[in-house]
Amino acid sequence: FRSSKEELLEIINKIVQVDYELETMLEVILRNYSSPNSYDFADEINTIISQNIDKYDGTEQILSRLGLVRQSIDDLSEKKKYKAIVGTVKAIAEQILDNYDNLDDYEGDVLLFVDETIKYLQPCLDLVDDITIRQEILDVLLFIINWDIVFGGIDVDYSAQEIIESHTNKEDRKYLSSIIRQKLEGEFGKKK
Repeated sequence: FRSSKEELLEIINKIVQVDYELETMLEVILRNYSSPNSYDFADEINTIISQNIDKYDGTEQILSRLGLVRQSIDDLSEKKKYKAIVGTVKAIAEQILDNYDNLDDYEGDVLLFVDETIKYLQPCLDLVDDITIRQEILDVLLFIINWDIVFGGIDVDYSAQEIIESHTNKEDRKYLSSIIRQKLEGEFGKKK
């Protein structure tokens, strides 16, 4: 039994139309195969959310497909691609939280998924000395904390708070202090 390349691609396309997880898995594998140094999943994450948000089981599909993207973080960890890990975590957290009002989260699975994703930043903060990457991590953690406050305090920020409390150094805390001060001055005017 021999099939042509076109026949195999047609079979794969039919399978992918039925199994969304397989489609995402293939996209991740092909991305790593075609450009192994490119780990920018922001567009892919946006596409996953926008294509599934209005479907009956859209939230379940989104979390399932983003779970496959999130699995790529383990590969990034092995390759010590900390900047890529931060970018992937940031893209997942921002896209989910920016679309949270449109997601079905009666069981709390969406916020749990965000919390579990945020935890990937802790080892990065422990292992990275590069100030720029550390600040990017802190910016993501502050985004989570700020989103939780604005949304009404639904406690999606526990991991972010714990990482800041337990895994930051003196320079990190100075950076956080300056960012918070700038934000407060911007919202309430400068102190006189």
